Amino acid sequence: MRRCSILPLLIGLAMPMVLVDAALVHAAPPSGQQTTKEKRELLELNGLIYEQNQTAWLQEKLKDHEQAKKLLAVAVAMLKESDKEPPFNYSAAGTLAVLAGELHDHDAGNLFFKLCVDHAKQLQSDRKLVISYLNWIDHNIQGKHYNAAEKLCKELMELEANSDPAQARFLLLGRAYAVRKSVQIQCLRGDAEGALAKLDQSGFNKDSPFILETRAWVLQYLHKYDEAADIYERILKLIPEDEDNRREREKFSRILGSLYGDMGKVDKATELLMALLKQNPEDAGLNNDLGYIWADNDQRLDEAEKMIRKAVEAEPNNASYLDSLAWVLFKKKQYEDAKKYMMQATGLPRGQSSEILDHLGDIHWALGEKRDAVSAWKRAMEQATGSGRDLKRKAEIEKKLKDAGEADTTGKADG
Repeated sequence: MRRCSILPLLIGLAMPMVLVDAALVHAAPPSGQQTTKEKRELLELNGLIYEQNQTAWLQEKLKDHEQAKKLLAVAVAMLKESDKEPPFNYSAAGTLAVLAGELHDHDAGNLFFKLCVDHAKQLQSDRKLVISYLNWIDHNIQGKHYNAAEKLCKELMELEANSDPAQARFLLLGRAYAVRKSVQIQCLRGDAEGALAKLDQSGFNKDSPFILETRAWVLQYLHKYDEAADIYERILKLIPEDEDNRREREKFSRILGSLYGDMGKVDKATELLMALLKQNPEDAGLNNDLGYIWADNDQRLDEAEKMIRKAVEAEPNNASYLDSLAWVLFKKKQYEDAKKYMMQATGLPRGQSSEILDHLGDIHWALGEKRDAVSAWKRAMEQATGSGRDLKRKAEIEKKLKDAGEADTTGKADG
């Protein structure tokens, strides 16, 4: 199921971006004091030390992407204009780095992730340092800047441990994650077999959940779903069924449920994801994922639509959720409504994936807009990765393009 596609899964395999922390670096205001509403608003980020407040701020700003881009530009200017102390502390820099990532502003993201690293070093916090590096690496992987990501992996692996023994474990964990990222980068560059060899030579216990998870990711990337599913099932058996491990079990159940969806094992996917939904009925991701699996397999379409609409209501600017809604409406042959939501999805920074553009082409074709369909399918081909899943999609699109070439492609185009 494509909601666990390669790039989102990279985030899932990484340490989460932990922005909450009470130990803050005190930041100086920009020279001349803040004189605009935007500067005042940005400086207030320094006081948001709770993750839920930072998340709420980001969701609010991302409701208007054009305004968010302007706000980010002001933040970049403030940082570049600062003479001594930067205007943003660790917490604010992390929030702005996430905003830049959501807006696909690669340079701004690098700027703020570097500031996170600088603050972490000043605070002598191995924990913050590892978290900042890992999310900075992911930022470059998602932008397909693999050389930069590999360089950051090397930097992380070469960091010296803090003198505080209590923090030493964070750096050890960071080095392990850096190896994982390096494996993923090699895989994304098209050398999956070499990536598996690198994993085998890493020196880590091959039967540890951490290494098993990384191997499963590579196998999933190669479209070897049965082997990947076997590993995820094995990991779930290794994790104790207690409260301390509840979140880990939930994470792997989500991954496995979505993988079952990709494999066409709808009953298994439903069993796993419904069990999670009973515990978290308002979870937007779960509602979207299961709703999409049903829609993609032409099952329980009315129920799927209700679930996906719940996800869209929670995150109205989530391109994947809007795509899911468009797709279930397409399956219900409500093509005009499907097009409306798909155009919203493709208008967002994260709405240019191969899958979303492929869906857009299908909707245009159903509406008789053949020229637009061909254009969307060609763009989908350009955005495809080297994963087994995308290679399969490319073959399907090539067939559609061949069929379109034999048909009348003079249909109306959008303005």
